[in-house]
Formats: sequence, C-alpha cells, structure tokens
Amino acid sequence: MKIFKYLLLAGVAMIVASCVKDEEDLFSESAAQRINTAVEDYTKLLESSEKGWVMNFYPAHDGEMGGVVYTARFSDGTVALRCQETPGEDEVKSLYQVKGEQEILLTFDTYTEIFHQYSEPINSTYPTGYESDYEFTFKGVSADQDTIFLKGKRYSQPLELIRLHDEEPADYISQIATMYNQIAMLPHPIAVINDTETIDISLADGVFYFAEYVDAPTDWDAENKDFVEHYIPFITTLKGLKMQEPVTIAGETFQECVYNSEDRSLTAVGANVVFPVILPEGYTEYEEYEGSYTMYVRNGAVSFPITLKPDGDGSNYTITGMSSYFDVKAKYNAAKGCLEIHSQQVGEYGGNLVWLCCWDIAGGGSLTWSTTAAVDLQRDLDEETLTFNFVANNDYDADFNADSFILWSTTSAGSSAGQFTTWRFNGVNSNQMRNLQRIVKNN
Repeated sequence: MKIFKYLLLAGVAMIVASCVKDEEDLFSESAAQRINTAVEDYTKLLESSEKGWVMNFYPAHDGEMGGVVYTARFSDGTVALRCQETPGEDEVKSLYQVKGEQEILLTFDTYTEIFHQYSEPINSTYPTGYESDYEFTFKGVSADQDTIFLKGKRYSQPLELIRLHDEEPADYISQIATMYNQIAMLPHPIAVINDTETIDISLADGVFYFAEYVDAPTDWDAENKDFVEHYIPFITTLKGLKMQEPVTIAGETFQECVYNSEDRSLTAVGANVVFPVILPEGYTEYEEYEGSYTMYVRNGAVSFPITLKPDGDGSNYTITGMSSYFDVKAKYNAAKGCLEIHSQQVGEYGGNLVWLCCWDIAGGGSLTWSTTAAVDLQRDLDEETLTFNFVANNDYDADFNADSFILWSTTSAGSSAGQFTTWRFNGVNSNQMRNLQRIVKNN
C-alpha cells in the first residue's frame, strides 16, 4: 500500500511538473511580470496623447444622471480634468494610477468635485451617493489605439476614452457645453417617426425619455398592454448626441442624432426619426433681451432705468441699474425662452455674505437665499413695446410665489444674520424692492 501511495504521488508530481513546463512554454513571463507589463503599456498609452482624451462618462449605474463629457490629460501620475458642466473653469487635477489586481485598473485617487461628486456619500440616507465609480477596469483598445474601453469596477457603468487629435481640451469642452444647451435646453417635446407617427419624448438632464404600450406577457389576453417607460442616458458630441445604447421607437432603431442649426431639430442617424423644436407661445430668444429698459416696482408706482447685457455664453445676462452697489445676474432658460432672476450672493460686508433674496410678500412674507428660488421675466404679448412681466417661478417650492426682492445677510456658515440695510436698491432707496411688476424696452 505504501509503495502504491508513493507511486501515485510521484505520478501527480510528474503531471504538475508537466503543466508548469507547458505554462512556461506558453508564457515567456510570469503572471506578475505580465501584470507589470500591462500596467506600463496602459500608462504609456494614456500619456501618449499630448492633448489628452475625451472621456464619456455615465455617472449613475441606473442612468438617471445622464451622460457627462470630460477631457482628461494624463501625465506623470496626474490627470487634468475639464467638464462640460463647468466649461469656463480651469482644469482640475487629480492623482491617478494604473494598477494590477484581478484586472488592470484605472483609478482617480484625489478628490475633485467635478468628478467624484457622483461617488461620494451624500448623507446617511444615501451613503453610496449616486452609486458611481472612480475605479475602472480596462476592457479593450481599438486597433488604432485612439479609443480605450473601460467599465466601472463596482457598478459596471461604461467609460470611454477617445483620443483628442486637433482640439484643445478647453475648446472641446466649450463646444460640447454649447451643443448640450442647444439639445437638452431647447424644447424637443416629440419624436416624428416616418413623417407621420408622433410620440412624446424628453431630452432633459442628459436622459432620453419616452413611454410606450407593449404586449403584456400573457397568453390569455391578446389585448392586454403594459405601459413601459424608457430612460436612456446620452452623451453630447460635436455633431449632436449619442445614446448609451441603441433605442427602438415604432420599429426605427438608432443610437446617434445630428443637430441641425437652421431649424434646431435633431435627426436620427440611420432611421427616419426627427425631433423638431416646438417653441411655447411668448418664447423669447436669448439675444432679444439685450438693451436698456425701464423697470417698474411697487405695482408700477416707482420706475427707474436698468440695462440688460448678455454675457455672451448663451446662458446668462448681467443686469445693471437695480442697485449702485452691485449688479444682478439673470439666467436664460432656453426651454421656456425667458430670463430667470434667482436668489444670489451679491457681495460681502463685515465678514458676512450679502444676498439678493426672492421674497413672497403676498404669501406671508417668507424669503429664501436658496439659489433655486427665482422670478421669471416673461414676455407680454399684449404690449406693442417689448415688455417682460415678473412672474413667480415655482421650481423652488410650488407654494412659494416670489413677488419681491430683499437684501439679506448670512454668516459664512450659511446661518441667517438678518436684513442687510447698508446697501440700497435704486428707485426705492431701500433694501426692499416690493411688488415687482415689469420691465419695458426703451426705444
């Protein structure tokens, strides 16, 4: 029996030795050496692009955050990032690594708000934030080495790097931000399929949404239908948009759309689907607001001159004349075709922050320095002279109907420090601008 055991062990040893020899013949390097080689090769590839890479990123694993475009320039263990959401800001730098574990990973190691905001914990209710990744596994490289395919280590969302050849990162991001505003901010409420059939859609927040009735999985009821909603994230391109995955509407399948600057429509590539722009009544283009006006407050009893000047980015205006102490910013809402004046910080004084606050006098006198609260300037179609009425914007709270402005102060920590009476509004010589009425264009 002992002799049999020894013979058996000897046979196993010979088999193992044979396998090891086969592996040595198959791979000229050890597993550790192969990992090190892959890490070096991927690092060299990332740093081989002088201008960097376009980084198409889908933050949330369920797609609800849409797609976000970055540029990433890798050099000496540092990656410099730019983001379409902050096109006018300088690049932000983070340490990065390419390292080997069970797979080869690309990790963004230093916190940056523009990128890590999607993966950091929000609060105790959302301890995993938007459930996004900051570590990605390499999945492949195109034959020309101009595209790198990665996947989130934890949530498996795709990440795509495309080599920048000619565009500077800042210019590319600026063009992407402009295109996104034209696509997602303009009202494209329907899709027209084969020139006849229409379906309601939305392109808000980087997500393509539509709903349809489909056959329910029941054999006994042929008429039974299920209402199915589709949320497909997309990224913006220089030509239009690209869905994360192909989408089928009424039998037409496509993944990309091209933007037409003449009629501002989107046309699907390879399918007979068009998304026309349908503007609401009273829609005012961004450029039309520019000029000098007379502003009326206190239900029209007080008036004074103001000037609206576009910032040139297609999104913002500067209003001068409301106060001699500060200018006021207004944001253009391309979906509604109107300007919005939000609660905003207008300065600092005595160590505190000074705020222009939206104020709901008619509703009981509540005010807020939340920058979500706003008053809209909507066109009055009944007036021959270009006139815009102040209308409450209810995005902050459906029950908050701002009809006035008030100057308020807060500590740097965000606590209320009371009314700020040192500065004044023009026309009323007060820190309270009550009962906003309208602005009228001067001829």
